Amino acid sequence: MSGMRFCPTVEGSATPLITHQIGVDTCMARQRTFYHKCHRCQYRGKPASFQLTNPTEGASRNPAVEAEASQQA
Repeated sequence: MSGMRFCPTVEGSATPLITHQIGVDTCMARQRTFYHKCHRCQYRGKPASFQLTNPTEGASRNPAVEAEASQQA
């Protein structure tokens, strides 16, 4: 799962209804174009090499998304 991020990855208990697993290059491109989900994201303004200590924190609680992520790991 290296080089992948959940979009958006937000802090706190309010989780987004929809998240996507995207590559770092897509994340950086979205930030440059002021993508509408970036304003709350933990990756906002961070370099491409930035890694969260717990990357699944703030990810969707949607079972389908979690199942897909576990299959790719």
